[in-house]
Amino acid sequence: MSFPGWRTVTMVGLNALVLTFAAQVPGVPPGDFRPMLSLDLRQFGYEVPKDRRGKRTFPTPHQVVTFIDNNTLAISLFVANPHPGLSVRDKVFGGWYLFETSFVDARTGKLLRTESWSNSTVHSGLFPAPNGGFVVWHDLELSLYAADGTRVKTLALDPKDFPRGPGLKQSPSGKTLFVEAPYGRVLRIRTSDLQQLSWLDLRGYYTGAGSDSYYALLRARPHSSLPLAMDVFIVSTSEQESGANEPRRIFTTSGHCLSIVFLDDETLGVSGFCNDFVILAGSGQVLFEHRFDKVVTGGMTSCDHCDVIVSDTFTLSGGSELLDVPQREVKSSRVFFNRRTKQLFELPDKGTVTNPRSSALAPNGCLLAIQEGPRLDEYNICDSPIR
Repeated sequence: MSFPGWRTVTMVGLNALVLTFAAQVPGVPPGDFRPMLSLDLRQFGYEVPKDRRGKRTFPTPHQVVTFIDNNTLAISLFVANPHPGLSVRDKVFGGWYLFETSFVDARTGKLLRTESWSNSTVHSGLFPAPNGGFVVWHDLELSLYAADGTRVKTLALDPKDFPRGPGLKQSPSGKTLFVEAPYGRVLRIRTSDLQQLSWLDLRGYYTGAGSDSYYALLRARPHSSLPLAMDVFIVSTSEQESGANEPRRIFTTSGHCLSIVFLDDETLGVSGFCNDFVILAGSGQVLFEHRFDKVVTGGMTSCDHCDVIVSDTFTLSGGSELLDVPQREVKSSRVFFNRRTKQLFELPDKGTVTNPRSSALAPNGCLLAIQEGPRLDEYNICDSPIR
């Protein structure tokens, strides 16, 4: 069975799979992958600041869309403060822009509630926590909330460890947070109670990602015949804490990839501004590898207990270093990879990418939310040709 408008890439040696799911899903024509829900984020306060003050901050937080559970989507934005003025700690947010989250029903788009957390800062985000709760990140403070919005605990990070704003990432299971300090130091924190677990000393690496058991990193390969190659390193967090083990190199990319993520506790995805789309086991075994010819890949979005990986491809055009004008990203296609069948689907999606953008998958892998500028589209993957 073929799907008009789709291209399929399979691993060498795999037999062709007969895909019969489209006939089993009424109302979903073969190859037709349309959003089940579209939202205009301007109704939640989205804007691109035009004034000089607003342009000094990003118009959106670290991650706009986050699934709190399979049915609740959190949309986090920097919104204009209707009453800017003097701030009073823990009482009044007086900044020009506020860090705010709208919780909506993931299937209907109905607004459930809206919460303002703080004045806006580029170091902000919202991360899911066990039992339907979530963690709100604002500069050097992490606050744990229960599912009903009750604040459970606040952790204040030591400014001596973070002389400039930290970065924050999360393991695929959601159980561990990683706070990135300068000079390659990473603080591990347990999400469920904000307990500080340990420090990792990973100096000399470009970027990294963690699972509950491992941390993986990218570093440009020195003196390589491949001038754009990146080495992939991995280390057990327990061994690194004891000083018994240094990160070991497990793979070298063919291009200058800038994104590395854990797809589950021991499986890695490498892509991002390069031609590579690579799935690796923690041992370094290549589980899937595809190289795009004329386009570069974006980062990967997945969830801990599902087969779906979502990415995209795009080309870069325009831009000027002299005039400080960034290159424009022009989208080529949306990319879906099924880890179980080892099939990669490309769905052409003509048009210019609207930045910034973010995406999230529900924990069960069925609902996919993609935000690009003021538009948010939500797809039901389980009732689509992808499955």
